[in-house]
Amino acid sequence: MEFPPLEVKKSLAGQAEDVTGLALHPREKWLFSSSFDRTVVQWNRETGEKLRTFGTPGSRQAGLLSLSLSPDGSLFATTSMDNSAKIWELNPVKATRSEQTAIKSFGHPNTVFASNWHPEGKQLATCCHDGLLRIWNVEKGQTLRTINAHNQPKPSPIYSIRWTSDGRQLLSSSLDKSLKLFDAGDGKLIREFRPFDEKNNPLGHWDQVLCSELSADGKWLLSGSADRSINIWNFAEAKVAHRLAHPEFKNQSHPNAIYALKLTPDNKYLVAVGPGKKSHGYLSIWELASAKFLYGSELPQGNANTVAEEPQNKSLWVGFASMDAKIPHGELVRFAWPLK
Repeated sequence: MEFPPLEVKKSLAGQAEDVTGLALHPREKWLFSSSFDRTVVQWNRETGEKLRTFGTPGSRQAGLLSLSLSPDGSLFATTSMDNSAKIWELNPVKATRSEQTAIKSFGHPNTVFASNWHPEGKQLATCCHDGLLRIWNVEKGQTLRTINAHNQPKPSPIYSIRWTSDGRQLLSSSLDKSLKLFDAGDGKLIREFRPFDEKNNPLGHWDQVLCSELSADGKWLLSGSADRSINIWNFAEAKVAHRLAHPEFKNQSHPNAIYALKLTPDNKYLVAVGPGKKSHGYLSIWELASAKFLYGSELPQGNANTVAEEPQNKSLWVGFASMDAKIPHGELVRFAWPLK
């Protein structure tokens, strides 16, 4: 099945290592990107101007793994291989063009893979290599609750975390091939989206679950895995309703692992990105209601790590890993939305 390649509208290069996170400001024309080089860059997404750099470039052994903006766009959080989550302030009065410093740092015993803001913006949830979820009071810099999420029979790293829209529950995905939903108030497990079992759950994931999305109506959970599959789960029943079937890849959704999922604001389409073949990336688009494959394209820029949609301009931003490990760099590319 042949599709026209994605049309490149803009390309930005300004970070020394792989791009690991993307976020669009809710009001301003700003794009933020995090990188293994330990920095976050603030861009004017229309002109491509590099406005500010947060953090000081350094070793990728302490690189940033994710980026999340607070609901009001006044703060953002980063997570890192240096065992911390940090809070950064977007204050134009105090701004200088470079070497912005974090206003808070939340220590963890190991690598922190991701964070997600509570809908009210006063709490931040983080997920760690130690299999625990942590909820933080952002203003006080204190842990409100620690949840033993994925630590039986042994600790299993947690790769993604997100609040439900009402701010009452937390969803996590893990190396242990499962996703779990917890009550954020008391930390109790509500339900588990179990891994593959030939008899009881033949469509469950059989490899680590790297990313997830929740539909706005709360009916569907979408999960992407290193097993090259995307599942659509009935959220209330914790059962797989659909495994997305790519016409070119037998029993798979992608040619390789799925690193990021993004629902369009109208919840009509699902966009997925990840590595493709021969150091390329891959992007696919699916219709949520029908679970139908609509578009797929190899991305020659490199492995695709993360994706964000810019609906006003009908475009997609994708953050890439370098194709050449000997000459590492991070690239951001804005593509035109390919569907008519």
